[in-house]
Amino acid sequence: MKLNYKTMKEKKENCFYIISLSLLATGFAFIHMHHVSTLFENDRHFSHLSNLEREMTFRTEMGFYYHYYKKIINAPSFESGLKALLQDNQTEYPDVINALQRFNLYPEVFIGGLYRIFDFVTKRYDITTKQCWEVNRGQSLPPVNSCEGLGDPMYFYLEFVWYCAGLSKAVLFIYAVVLSNSFGGGLLTVLGFLFNHGHCTRVQWTPPLRESFAYPFCLSQMLAITYCLKSSKNKINTKWNLLFQVWTITLSSTSSLLLWQFSQFVLATQVVAILIMFCLGIIHKKTVLIILVSQLVGLLQAAVLMFGNEFLFQSILFSLLISSIAIVLSCDFKIHYPSFHGGFILISSLVITFSLKSKISRFFSEHDAHIFDLLLAKVTNFKNFHTMLYTCSPEFDFLPLSTVYELTITGLIPTVLIVIGILLFKWGKHFIFKKQKHGQSQNVIDPEVVYNFLQLGAFTIMTYFIMRLKLFWSPHLCLMASLIMSTKYLSSKNNLRYSILTILIAAMSYHGINNIIRQRNIMGEYINIPFEEVLTWISSETLPTDVFAGPMSIMANVLLSTGRRIVNHPHYEHHNMRERTLKVYSVFSRQNPQQVFSTLIDMGVDYVILDETWCFYQSRENCSMIDLWDLVDLENANNEPLCPKLFNGNPEPFIRAFANDVFVILSLKARQFIEITPLRQYQI
Repeated sequence: MKLNYKTMKEKKENCFYIISLSLLATGFAFIHMHHVSTLFENDRHFSHLSNLEREMTFRTEMGFYYHYYKKIINAPSFESGLKALLQDNQTEYPDVINALQRFNLYPEVFIGGLYRIFDFVTKRYDITTKQCWEVNRGQSLPPVNSCEGLGDPMYFYLEFVWYCAGLSKAVLFIYAVVLSNSFGGGLLTVLGFLFNHGHCTRVQWTPPLRESFAYPFCLSQMLAITYCLKSSKNKINTKWNLLFQVWTITLSSTSSLLLWQFSQFVLATQVVAILIMFCLGIIHKKTVLIILVSQLVGLLQAAVLMFGNEFLFQSILFSLLISSIAIVLSCDFKIHYPSFHGGFILISSLVITFSLKSKISRFFSEHDAHIFDLLLAKVTNFKNFHTMLYTCSPEFDFLPLSTVYELTITGLIPTVLIVIGILLFKWGKHFIFKKQKHGQSQNVIDPEVVYNFLQLGAFTIMTYFIMRLKLFWSPHLCLMASLIMSTKYLSSKNNLRYSILTILIAAMSYHGINNIIRQRNIMGEYINIPFEEVLTWISSETLPTDVFAGPMSIMANVLLSTGRRIVNHPHYEHHNMRERTLKVYSVFSRQNPQQVFSTLIDMGVDYVILDETWCFYQSRENCSMIDLWDLVDLENANNEPLCPKLFNGNPEPFIRAFANDVFVILSLKARQFIEITPLRQYQI
C-alpha cells in the first residue's frame, strides 16, 4: 500500500512538473514573440510601407529566400510553384537548377503551402484577414497602399518567423531546467538571454535568414543529446527511452541540417565533444553509438530530402561521423579514465576524417573550400578574392572586445566563469584522487554537463574567429549560467540558492534593463528612394526576359521585386556561384572595358548595375573592391579603376541606360537608349 501511495505521489509530482514546465516555456515563448515583432516594426515602421518597400527591406540573402516563398504563393497552383523551384531558370541564368537541392528552402515551401490553404479557406468563408489603408509619404512621393494582418503574404510569413523565435525561447528555458535540474536555472537563462538580447539573436532585424528558422531546432538537437547523456547514468534504461533518444536526436539533426547550411558545423563540434568524452572514459561505447548513428541517419535523411545535396556529403560532418563510428565500433576495450587508448582513438578519428574528406571532395566540386580558406585567412596571412569578401564584412571579423565587455557588465560572463571554476575544481579533484576507482566517474562527473562545457568551448573558439557565430555562443553562456542553481554544484539549501538567484538577477538587471529599453527605443522608418527608382525603372523599361548582373546584395532584390533573371546572387557557398561572382565583379576591377564587356556578354547578361559605394568608397581599410582585385589581378595593377569611368565617364562599349544619385544601370544590348549622364559627379 505504501509503495502504491509513493508511486502515485511521484506520478502526481511528475505531472505537475511537466505542466509547470510547459506553461512557463509557453509564456516565455509568447513574450519573446511579442518582443521581437515589436522591435522589427519599430525599426522600419513596417506596417506603413508599400509592398515594394517591404521587399526592399529584405536585402541580400533575406530577399533571395523570400523570393521563393513569393514564387510558391503566386503560382497558379502549389504543384506548379514547387515545380518552378525544382526547375529554376531565373536564379543562375542560363543554368536550370534544382533550388530545393541547392538552397535550404523548406521553410518557404512549408509556409507558402500553408498560406495558400489559409487564403483559400478565408476567401471561401468570406473571413476578413487584413486591413488596408493609403499612406501619404510626403517629399513629393506618390501615396502607397499598405496592408496589415495574416491575409497579407508578408505578415503571414513573418508570423512564422516570430513563432520560431518564440520556440527558441521555450526550448532554451526547458534546456536550462533539464541541465540544472532547477526552475531557477531556467529563469536565470531566460533573463540572461533577454538582458543580452542584441548579442543572442538578430531575428528582429533579419527575419528571413536561415538561422531564424533553424536555431530552435539546433537548440532542440543539443537538448536531445544532453538528455541522452543524462539518461546514460541510469543503469536501467528502458527500450522506449532509448527509442525516444534516437528519435529526438535523429529528427532534430535532420531539421537543423535541412534548414541551415551551417548547422553541419555545430553538429561536427558535437561529434568531437562526444569523442573527447569517450576518450576520457566519461561515457560508454553504447551512448556514443546512439548519438553518432542517430546523427548520421539524420544527415542522410536531410540529404535525401534535399535531393542528394553535395554540400552535405562532402561536409566535414559526414566524414567525421563515418570515421568516428568505424573507430568506436572497432574498440573491444573499455576506457575508464584518460589513457593512451583514448588518445589513439581521438587522433585516429581525426586523421581518417580528413583523409576521407579529401577523397570525397575529389568526386564533387569543392563547394566548402571557401570555408577552409576563410579559416586559413584567420590564422595566417593567406588572402584571396573570396576570403576578402568575407573578412571585409563586420560579421565575419574577429570577436570585438566591446562584445565581451557588454556581456560582462550584465553579469553573464562573470557568472559563467564562476560556474566553470566550480566545475573544474570538482572534476580536477576527481581525476587526481579517484581515477583509480573505475566506477566513480559516473557519480562524480555528469556527462551532460561535460558535453555542454565542451560545446561552450567550441562555440567560444568559433566566435573568436567569426563574430557572426556569437549567436551560438551567447545563448550557450546563458545556458551554462543556469548551473549556478544546481544543487550538485553549489548548494542543496534552497534558501541559499534562491538568495544567490535574487542577487544575480538584481545585478544583471542594472545594465540588462537598460539594454532592453535601448532596443525598444529604436524608432526608424525605412526609405530608399534611389533604389526604389532602380526597381521601378527595371519593371517598366526592361523586358521580363532580360538578364541582370551586379553586386550580390542588389541582385536578390532585382529577382524578388522585378522577377528578372539574374546571373549571380548572395548564396555564395556553391563553387560555381563564386566563379560567376568573380566574373561579374570584373566591372569593379582595373580590366579594360572591352574585356569586361565580353565577359558579361558570354554570361548572357543584358544589364549590369553599379552602386556608387562599390565604385568610390570602402567599408574599411584595404577593403575597397579595387583592393580585392589587386590581390588577384596583378597583370592590370597599373591600370585605372574601371568602375568610376563606367559610373560617370565614357562607358563605351556599354550604354548608360539609367542613372540617379546612387545607382547606374549599364546596357549591353544593341543601342536603344539615349546616353544618361549621372546626376552627381565624382572625382576619378
